[in-house]
Amino acid sequence: MRLTSVSSAQRALNVNRVLWIGFLAGLLAGPGVGCGRETPTIAVGRTSLDLGEIPQRAVQTDVRVANVGRGTLRILAVKTSCGCTRAWVSDSVLAPGGATTLTVHYDPTAIVPPDSGRVQRGVYLLSNDPLRPEIEFALSAVVRPCDGG
Repeated sequence: MRLTSVSSAQRALNVNRVLWIGFLAGLLAGPGVGCGRETPTIAVGRTSLDLGEIPQRAVQTDVRVANVGRGTLRILAVKTSCGCTRAWVSDSVLAPGGATTLTVHYDPTAIVPPDSGRVQRGVYLLSNDPLRPEIEFALSAVVRPCDGG
């Protein structure tokens, strides 16, 4: 048996070919199809929740959350960065094509001392989407104190 040596340039070229073939095969197969699984894909209407200038009282906003994938989307948890902010979804299990509402409730008076001026809070949506398991929503507002100042 005769052994032939392969130059490092030829090896690199072969590795690149294999990587490109794998990459193209993944693109052609589509998300989740290559593994024989149907995966969920989360889509949200917006991740920036700018409430603008608000009085020093509770306000609420809604965001549409949808499953645009082929598998069942499960919302595992909804968390917030502060006790002044609460958030929840109306449905935590979404079939393909399904949608729900994420409701975000912010109360600047829920903490002592109450929030005033520019504030930023976070809301975190955790799901079984393999590509986006956590989505962060940035809530911001300018809170006017009740005393008119």
